[in-house]
Amino acid sequence: MWLLMVLDSVATMQTNITQKYAITNENTYTKSHIAIDVDSRLILYSQTVRGPKHDTTFAIASIRSLKKHKPKYVIADKAYDTEKIRECINKEIKASDQIPLKSNFRHGWYRRLSQKTFNKEIYSLRNNVESVFSVIKRKLNGNNKSKSTRLQNKETRLKTTIYNILQSIKIEK
Repeated sequence: MWLLMVLDSVATMQTNITQKYAITNENTYTKSHIAIDVDSRLILYSQTVRGPKHDTTFAIASIRSLKKHKPKYVIADKAYDTEKIRECINKEIKASDQIPLKSNFRHGWYRRLSQKTFNKEIYSLRNNVESVFSVIKRKLNGNNKSKSTRLQNKETRLKTTIYNILQSIKIEK
């Protein structure tokens, strides 16, 4: 089978937060951005940031990090539908983007190209990244216990590393 990469992000809440702290600090969650290999479900790229940041902010860096894996397809949801991201996927890593178009798309050569090459069967494999997030949240507790941003980021990165170790052991068996 082809090498397929899936991009997505999810927010992780902080559990031990006091009411006063929650009111003074609106950004009480971290957001994890990951890219996975569909076949092995291993996390190939992970980045964690504080608070509400748009998914596209970190997409280009994650796509460039996938270049060494030489994917045939990069799958993502509508949040990643920008001409810059599509150009990076098609030009820089020479893969096909499987990102559905937003309803208000107006222009862009790569967007028009994507309309012709979009494959619903391949796009349906995007649920694998949701499964990875689900496993991390169920098995490794989806909430962060740390109060500082730095420690929340480390805690979230540790969870993705532990997930990869568990998944590697599962593949070996």
